[in-house]
Amino acid sequence: MKKFLWKYYADFPSTKINAKTIKEFELNRLQTIYTISPYLFPRPHNCPESAKIVGYYFRNQTKEYQPSIELETWLAKYPKAILLTFGSMSNTKPKEHSKTIIELLQKHQIPTIVNTSWGGLEQVGNSDESIFYVNQIPYDWILPQLYGLIHHGGSGTTHQGAAHGCVQMIVPHIIDQYFWNRIIENREVGPLGTSIHDLDASKFEIALKDFWTNPVYAKNAKKLSEQIKFEAKRETVLNLVLNPNSNRN
Repeated sequence: MKKFLWKYYADFPSTKINAKTIKEFELNRLQTIYTISPYLFPRPHNCPESAKIVGYYFRNQTKEYQPSIELETWLAKYPKAILLTFGSMSNTKPKEHSKTIIELLQKHQIPTIVNTSWGGLEQVGNSDESIFYVNQIPYDWILPQLYGLIHHGGSGTTHQGAAHGCVQMIVPHIIDQYFWNRIIENREVGPLGTSIHDLDASKFEIALKDFWTNPVYAKNAKKLSEQIKFEAKRETVLNLVLNPNSNRN
């Protein structure tokens, strides 16, 4: 911030601007709204009062979605199934990584909807009928019908999974996805996943078996969903934005 503010210093001669005053402003006076779940990520004890954790706000993605008859038939045949998706993430070895993961899913007889989306995952030839490929699918439509999901660890996908009671395993690609990977492990709603940049088949298989068979994850995921689903209230954010001074204490 000092780098970008220096040219304006002369406009505010009575204001002392340095690293200390900027830090004090950011910690104590800059009001920030974090739209993440306090149940998924409990408020840290040293979090300043100016920072508000208000819950995750979902948008309705199902309004215009109509599933195919093939998908509905597949879901009826496999009542315990999962979603595999990397969302908008891509990687340098989509064909290789897809083959590794899907072959392990088939080995352990885990029925899976594979969302190829932006190309981070690709269709693998000669897949079993237990593997169903889609190009896009609304998470808020499909997740309530599934046991769990394996995904990249985006904040939105992580919250969607939590809200719908899904057991989760994250394959992080970038930045905050490693953070959410640890959160899922810490909350015991899934095992710690392996980075896409170090995807070892044997390590992934160990985590996958734990993900699929550990009853603790399913129990905790259901409990978390009951807490998180209705926590974000419209009036909470409106009040914070429209009446900022009333929320300083």
